[in-house]
Amino acid sequence: MASHLLKYAVLGTSLQSPMSELGVIEAVTSSYPPWVQKLFVTSNIKTIQSALSVLNKLEAIEGQHHNPQQWSKHSRPHARSS
Repeated sequence: MASHLLKYAVLGTSLQSPMSELGVIEAVTSSYPPWVQKLFVTSNIKTIQSALSVLNKLEAIEGQHHNPQQWSKHSRPHARSS
């Protein structure tokens, strides 16, 4: 997840008319599942560095239980029901 943001942050800020950090964040986060988008909103993300920090923490937590490549728009980590 963080590498996805970083890739497009570099591309966006390297344009002839560079995108702002907030513009890059808004453009890229729409490709994440809704629950990640909500996390960004509630975390008041304004810079690429803070977005990467949140995503790295999320990946560290979720990486113990889920393969990030398997995340989709409809999957969300949750407790198993009995």
